[in-house]
Amino acid sequence: MAVLVTGASGFLGAHVLERLAASGMLALGLGRDDERCAALEAAGHRIIRHDLAQPLD
Repeated sequence: MAVLVTGASGFLGAHVLERLAASGMLALGLGRDDERCAALEAAGHRIIRHDLAQPLD
C-alpha cells in the first residue's frame, strides 16, 4: 500500500512519515519547508516539495 503524507515537513507529518516507512509501507511525503524536506530526503524518504496553497504549473 502507498500513502501520501501531507504536511511531511511539519512536526506531526514527519513523525507519521517515519512510522509508516518503518512499518514497511511506501510513504511519500508532501512538504513545503525546503530545509526540513532536505533533511527527510537525506534520511532516505521520498519527498515532493510543494505548497498546497499554490497552484501546480
